[in-house]
Amino acid sequence: MSTRPVDARFVLAMDGGLQHGRDKGRTGWDTRWAETTFEGDVFDGLKNKFYEEVTELFNALVDNNLEQAASECPDVANLAMMIWDFIHTQKERDVNESRDSRA
Repeated sequence: MSTRPVDARFVLAMDGGLQHGRDKGRTGWDTRWAETTFEGDVFDGLKNKFYEEVTELFNALVDNNLEQAASECPDVANLAMMIWDFIHTQKERDVNESRDSRA
């Protein structure tokens, strides 16, 4: 069995979603979370936005609105990527702060 690569159309749709956010003034992804439009805790904001996007996807699936569901998938994927990145960015910061405190 041959392996199948990530669908380039999906990656382009994810990129389009990120650009849409940039056009709305959302900078968290590009600033590695140093600047965001979330009120309060960034991680809570990401979790809440993920829940919102998953709910939109779920509702579209329940309604059998496949076109809407397909348009929500990149949003869900982007938020999952952002949460993954935030967690890893925080780990990197923690390691660097630990090193700095020992120096």
